[in-house]
Amino acid sequence: MACAGLKTRLSRGFAAGQVRASLAREPVRGGSDGGLSTGLPVRVHGLSGVPMTTTMTSYQAVTRNLAQSLSRTAARPMVANETAYFEKNIGKVKNLDDFMKDDRLYRYAVEAFGLGDMAYAKALMRKVLEGGVTASDSVANRMSDQRYREFAAAFDFGAQAAETSYFQTNITKVKSVTGFVDPSAERMFDYAIEAFDLQSVADTPQEKAALTQALHLGKDSQLRFADPVVDRNFRDFLKAFDFAGKGLETTVDGAAMQGVVDRHNAADRAAQARATVDKETRQQLALDEGAPNDNVRLALYFERKAPGIK
Repeated sequence: MACAGLKTRLSRGFAAGQVRASLAREPVRGGSDGGLSTGLPVRVHGLSGVPMTTTMTSYQAVTRNLAQSLSRTAARPMVANETAYFEKNIGKVKNLDDFMKDDRLYRYAVEAFGLGDMAYAKALMRKVLEGGVTASDSVANRMSDQRYREFAAAFDFGAQAAETSYFQTNITKVKSVTGFVDPSAERMFDYAIEAFDLQSVADTPQEKAALTQALHLGKDSQLRFADPVVDRNFRDFLKAFDFAGKGLETTVDGAAMQGVVDRHNAADRAAQARATVDKETRQQLALDEGAPNDNVRLALYFERKAPGIK
């Protein structure tokens, strides 16, 4: 509904020749907190010379074939090179220090979240990431610009480290399948499910019951999944938590439990990569297609933001 209403309003504005706001290429900094006073970085000026048909045609051509437009943008040499570097190296990051030390990696992420003009302020950005978004008084939550919160949520190394520490500290106390799937161990069970990317098959009570039965049977379980990737991950999950074969020794197997942690870290980085690359590609698309036409750039900005409008 938000997108439909947005397009209607944009169409009326274009038709009447009244769209007068255009996005600046770089957000204008302002505010004592180093952030933006609003979430919309714009400069206001007249655009009376822009033909309505050119604007609408350009905008519709981009949004009608958005997947192709994104692919075309992602294939541009400069974008492709930076994306390849990010995807290759984000998996090597173990903590916030690693992330901040690699300036190329850091800048790609900052720009993807629309905060490129603040990339130089590393001390501030570190505080934003260190505070995360859980505490209401964190730096990111005190910012008036929601992009800081989005950035902190996406790269919340502190929260990830806390979950890993909890798993490592408590998993050795779990001695059986019953204990593993008990509500009191839910946090550890969920950590393991995320590590093996099995959320799609462990979402309902019925699905969890099927996984529980499979854990009791171990390698003899006949449970299979149509998706080969999910099925392979499930087999690895059963090997890691082989209560049927190892019994009480299952969770004190240091190598096996470290393998779970390593997989969880890899899954976190993969999720960060997917979200960040998508955002950066859309940012570049808006700049490419909006460069010759400010109205199109404005429209593409709202196209990205519309899904989050309540």
